[in-house]
Amino acid sequence: MEKSYQPSALTRFLVLLTLVFVCSLFKIGDIGSARGPLPAWAGEEQKTGGTDVLDPREYPVYDRLTVPHTDQTPRRAAAKESQYGAGAGPEVNFGDQIPTLSGLTWGQQKNAKAVYDSLTAIVPGSGTLSINLPVSIVYYSASEKPTDKERESVRKYIQIISQTAIDALLRDYPEIFWLDVGKGMWYYSWSGEKESGRYKNVVSTLRYTVAVASQYNPPAGYQNTLEQAIERFPVSGSSRYDKVKSIHDALCRRIVYGESSYAHQIYGALVPGRCVCEGYAKAFKAICDREKIPCVLVSGSGINSAGMAQAHMWNQVQMEDGKWYGVDVTWDDQSDIIYDYFLCGSTTAAAHSGGRSFSAVHKADGDFNQSGFVSYAYPVLAQSAYDKDAVKPAPDPTPVPSPRPLPDPSLVYGDLNRSGEADTEDALTVLKAVVKLVSLTETEEIQADLDGNWQVQVNDALLILKKAVRLLDRFPVEDLMAKS
Repeated sequence: MEKSYQPSALTRFLVLLTLVFVCSLFKIGDIGSARGPLPAWAGEEQKTGGTDVLDPREYPVYDRLTVPHTDQTPRRAAAKESQYGAGAGPEVNFGDQIPTLSGLTWGQQKNAKAVYDSLTAIVPGSGTLSINLPVSIVYYSASEKPTDKERESVRKYIQIISQTAIDALLRDYPEIFWLDVGKGMWYYSWSGEKESGRYKNVVSTLRYTVAVASQYNPPAGYQNTLEQAIERFPVSGSSRYDKVKSIHDALCRRIVYGESSYAHQIYGALVPGRCVCEGYAKAFKAICDREKIPCVLVSGSGINSAGMAQAHMWNQVQMEDGKWYGVDVTWDDQSDIIYDYFLCGSTTAAAHSGGRSFSAVHKADGDFNQSGFVSYAYPVLAQSAYDKDAVKPAPDPTPVPSPRPLPDPSLVYGDLNRSGEADTEDALTVLKAVVKLVSLTETEEIQADLDGNWQVQVNDALLILKKAVRLLDRFPVEDLMAKS
């Protein structure tokens, strides 16, 4: 009689321990830790759900500097008129910092970046966006209808990731000038299932209602006008220095400093030509973006002549030497254009600031709206001012060699079979040489190099075929020889 197998006590214990561990994996559920919906076997009869909206009075999302714009150095004469009237994006983005921002959990980093990426495509007619969260938000409630106190954690979570995304978005894309952040509404829906006597609620999707600021309604005309203004903005010069200086000077000539309905946005700078520091800085960045010049907006405090810190915005731009320099177009825009704050290093002294250094009177703050959620990093400023004469153009890393002349005047380019002209048989010989089926002599290699790049390639065979069917009068190497 065979004995039936009986597992030992140790084996049964290890199997039980393994089952307990596997089951526990499905019960981990803190904010930002769940990665998908609950499994179907969790109990269909216990499912619940609902939709909630964040009250902007309790969970505000901002786009503003923190104190009034009284930060300016003595201004030029107010009587000067703007010369700029109506009708006249390696890119450096704060959004790239979101996945590694300190102060956020791993889930918050992933979700804030998803919100940012979704918002980069918004237009005034976007209506309500649906944003899928890569990391589901989980919160618990005692019943199927969570109380306001039980919803507090998820509402705060959404405020944090939305503020983080908006902060980066509006500094990376100043052309989204029409967005009314304060009136935009954030919604979330949850699905819940009863688990261990309480309800586990999962949020996997957010919805955001895009709001247009009242002064830009209807927005299409304003947006088209700004796009034309950016496209037509004149920039002169061939070097990066010349272009940056051209942008700096043109903005100083075209803008009158002052408050208006559009003063804090790029529209005020580039269309009516009246704005405060935010308008100057956003316009400078937008034109640098157009010219593919790395540039960022910097917000923080400007220290005035009385030593008082007041809200301010300026720029940092990367020059050909790879270093970053400060540019404050607003403060350089005096009765006559000055360059005390143009391409400055951290220690560059400005006569207009009583000899104080650029960094002493420009205090950058990466917590753009003083929310306390995150702090973005700015590029490190060079220590000294930019020296345009110290930067020399880099030599061409791949100089074009001079074409090789035929060693015998009686020879013809492309005529490897000595028939008197290049024909299809010569093209076939070149192709065979390219794939190593035949070897060419040094003289034949010179004859077969028809584009003058010192190599025998498929393109040389194609050139022979074009010549053979009269699509080509002369080989490129012959034109190069004529110029040399």
